[in-house]
Amino acid sequence: MVRALPGRAAAVWTLFASVVGAGFATGQELVPFTVACGPASPAMAAAACVGAAVLAAGRSAYPGPWRGSSGRRPTGAREVVLAAGGRAAAMAISWISLVAMLAALAHLTARDGGQGLSLAAWGMAVAAVASLPAGRGLARLSSLLGPPMAALVALSVGAWLLGAPRPSEPAGPGQGRAHGDGAGAATAAGRVSVGLRPAACAGRAALYAAANGLFAEAALRPLWGPDGRPGGPLRAAAAVGLPAGAVLGSLAAGSVLVVRSHLPAPPTMPLVHAAGRVHPALGRLHAAAVALAAYTTAVAAVVALGQGPERAAAWTAAALPVAALGFAPAVARLYPVAGWLALGVLAAEALFAGRRRRGLY
Repeated sequence: MVRALPGRAAAVWTLFASVVGAGFATGQELVPFTVACGPASPAMAAAACVGAAVLAAGRSAYPGPWRGSSGRRPTGAREVVLAAGGRAAAMAISWISLVAMLAALAHLTARDGGQGLSLAAWGMAVAAVASLPAGRGLARLSSLLGPPMAALVALSVGAWLLGAPRPSEPAGPGQGRAHGDGAGAATAAGRVSVGLRPAACAGRAALYAAANGLFAEAALRPLWGPDGRPGGPLRAAAAVGLPAGAVLGSLAAGSVLVVRSHLPAPPTMPLVHAAGRVHPALGRLHAAAVALAAYTTAVAAVVALGQGPERAAAWTAAALPVAALGFAPAVARLYPVAGWLALGVLAAEALFAGRRRRGLY
């Protein structure tokens, strides 16, 4: 029985909001697909999003022998190690998300030469709210952003693909830091070489699906009872994962086309930049929605790492120096780390479950 947000639609949008977040809505985390997958990038990005949604829904509804919410504490040494490793990986992924969201907020709101000051201000704002009991309520706000974020991304992507001015044309309205660009930021991702590399393409898709699947699972799990969703993981994957994955996949495919139109030197936030080129008002609206999503995601990440003023301040302070590298470098360097951590957890769980079924321990 669903406890907090009753209904399948609420679970679908909670999952959607957990994956789309601020990183997806900027277009920056989709840049690796365009680099490694070439013409196949829209299909691969869509497949990765469907995989992440199905993985998150299925895992969230499976009680599991070593999950903290399963109602049973780990017993054997291997279960204890797996539980500790899973918690450590989840905390690392939450911290990486915090770094990226702080970098996104600083990029959107900083004035020329003042990104450090903006980053520090956002860090204090996130830590202060996350340390309060009300922080959990604000963290849940991200699940309510699902439908409007889907509509906004679809509007920006659709308007651009239907005939907005291209980057090669003279500069028009909507440029500037508030629209995903800024001084020296238009080529923040550098000039990239695009081409189909099957191994790299498949690897990018696997890392993306694993990291986002585990991140979204944490948002879905509180919705179910302690023994998982009635009907089991397959039913949850079909009823929740597939619809959310269909929406995510469709938006991802269109968003990748927008990113590809900005190559070989995509802006730091391609979708925000494209929205601003369509119309300044749309660019400002898209930037504001990304900022709101980034803030609520950052608060949720700190809450997941541990409440209390001291812990919130410590985790945020640790994230600030890395976030100062910038949004595009943070996504490019840290998101693959989150993917490898998630793949490690999945591989360890699969190995443990297989050996246990064979009676090896």
